Amino acid sequence: MVRRISPLKSFGFWAALLAMGACAAPDAFAEDKNKKADGDKSPINWVKICDVANVRTAKDGKIENKRVCVTNYERFIRETGQVLLSVAVREIEGQKSRSLLISVPLGMTIPHGVLIQVDKKKPVKLGYSICHGGGCVAEAELTPELTADFTAGKELIIGVRDMTGKNRGFRVPLNGFADRLNGRALDAKVYMAERRRQIELAKKAYAEAAKTQSAKGKAAPKKK
Repeated sequence: MVRRISPLKSFGFWAALLAMGACAAPDAFAEDKNKKADGDKSPINWVKICDVANVRTAKDGKIENKRVCVTNYERFIRETGQVLLSVAVREIEGQKSRSLLISVPLGMTIPHGVLIQVDKKKPVKLGYSICHGGGCVAEAELTPELTADFTAGKELIIGVRDMTGKNRGFRVPLNGFADRLNGRALDAKVYMAERRRQIELAKKAYAEAAKTQSAKGKAAPKKK
């Protein structure tokens, strides 16, 4: 069990994930079809990045340098480039178990937790472990059963409930997950540079599209 992991300089957004140490009715996964609210899919699919971190074990409190890997999927908000949703699997050198961490937007009902379902498998509930400025994170062990489901599955459905009582759903493709989880890690600096570039491209494309739409609206003849 890990109590603390020091922030990693090269991970950026992943530093927050690395530092964080039931069943439901199907209607809890009602999909939110408001694409503008949910944001667009990430231009980059599953990725794996590894680095060395200071890990304090719960057994004796000793701090050791351990290799920590995160296999991660992100979805961004086009307007701002901020991370809207993140699904990550964290692995720590010397530990047999893996952690599943799911970050969702702020404003969700804490007792409801985060519900996950792979394809038509039985839903599983995750409890929130921490909330920060970028959202709230639910964490649980990625069991061998869940690992098998993720590896063989086509789609992960994430269900949450907001403060108004409305169920919201996010769909995450699982293609590429197994290859990334079991494959070699990407160079952190190279990936982060590419990540920033693609986010800026997405923001620019959105701004240009919005500008074009606004111009069309102004040019449209007024109805008499």
